[in-house]
Amino acid sequence: MGEEKQQSIPALPWMRDPVDVTLSQQLPLHSVPSLHPKLKSALEDMGISNLFPVQVAVWHETVGPGNFERDICVNSPTGSGKTLAYALPLVQMLSDRITRCLRALVVVPTRDLALQVKQVFDAVASPLGLRVGLAVGQSS
Repeated sequence: MGEEKQQSIPALPWMRDPVDVTLSQQLPLHSVPSLHPKLKSALEDMGISNLFPVQVAVWHETVGPGNFERDICVNSPTGSGKTLAYALPLVQMLSDRITRCLRALVVVPTRDLALQVKQVFDAVASPLGLRVGLAVGQSS
């Protein structure tokens, strides 16, 4: 019998090297590295004074010290702040674009979630002069 070749299964970077988030990683807004002042004000207007742990982790991996341009996967319980976790870096990165055109697309599985996500994006994008659109299917 011949030798069997073991197939290697490719793994994306976020699968090979996941970032574990601890509940003690909240961060006051004034300590968030590189946070745009208008974005900070928008968050304060929303009653937010600290970023939740998942938001801190995503910020550090995208805009903050990590600043890696790559895909990320965020897995966190409902109510943990995931929407704002990916909205903040997107809005921050798009805020300095000169040409107005479609720059980001967020796809979610349900109409209700799409409405919720748009509401969060509107709250943080509008103060920076960014517009948010919504495209949803019909309800039954």
